[in-house]
Amino acid sequence: MNETMKKLVVVLGLAGLSVPGKVEKARTIVSKMTDNDYFPAPVPPLSDVSTAADDLETAYKNSRDAGKSQTKIMYEVDDELEVILTNLSHYVRAIAKDREEVVFSAGMEVKRTGKHVKPLLEVRSNDLRGEVKLIRVSEKGAAYIWEIGPDGGSAEDWKQAGVSTLSTFMIPNLESAKAYLFRVAVVKGRDQLPWSDPVRFVVG
Repeated sequence: MNETMKKLVVVLGLAGLSVPGKVEKARTIVSKMTDNDYFPAPVPPLSDVSTAADDLETAYKNSRDAGKSQTKIMYEVDDELEVILTNLSHYVRAIAKDREEVVFSAGMEVKRTGKHVKPLLEVRSNDLRGEVKLIRVSEKGAAYIWEIGPDGGSAEDWKQAGVSTLSTFMIPNLESAKAYLFRVAVVKGRDQLPWSDPVRFVVG
């Protein structure tokens, strides 16, 4: 009997928090990830998280003393912090793989889901011989960097196949019946998130 693999999901725990609570949560995450051996080069940088938390704290104080215009600014800054923290949680998930203790060390939480999870990156044969279609789970406002490498190659063998704002990408003129590796990275704003796990595919 096949059992459904329960996938680890990183949870920030922001739901239901007040603005001061979000600021405190962001600073706790920064504190726990600073000099943490699991996370040598966080993306986005922890300095960006700290700046966003400071900006939200200032915007919150200003909204308490002013009218609707300052409240609107506060909500915009709040959204910016959530985007930065969400991107950081993707980085933590990529590092953690399936290790809950790594997520906890970042000041984040985990949950397990047994539902069918769509692969982050899919590779399919296209109608044309020697052409493949790469499909990445779509993310709002993102760009995508697509790379290709030889099966069994080294890190230096990866080559950029293209950049797009769409979550699908065609790569033509490949050798039929040959195996290749494919991967994709998401870019949001100034931040490039970690590479997906490589997908091995034999071209039709």
